[in-house]
Amino acid sequence: MDQETFVQTLKELFSGCNMHFGSPVKKLFDMLKGGLCEPRVALYREGLSFFQKRQHYHLLRKHQNNMVSNLCQIRDAWLNCRGYSIEERLRVLNIMRSQKSLMYEEDLDF
Repeated sequence: MDQETFVQTLKELFSGCNMHFGSPVKKLFDMLKGGLCEPRVALYREGLSFFQKRQHYHLLRKHQNNMVSNLCQIRDAWLNCRGYSIEERLRVLNIMRSQKSLMYEEDLDF
């Protein structure tokens, strides 16, 4: 970065210009104008944020539990096919996967 660009960037930064990341002062005044800093509104926004985080973590935990359940089913199917060759084991796993997709489609019909 040359000296001229550096000086220009510092001027824009310290003058409060809206850089790539936005101006925090402008954001604060926009929130004040919009009424978002009123105590009741701020409390509701905080509660909404809390519930959205809880929902996100709940969905993440549900996804991870489903992944673990699927891996355990694959492991059990693999262990039940002890005398089979690799190709036969993979065929069994593909059959299991197709059965799951059929069950999923049936659930969507209701």
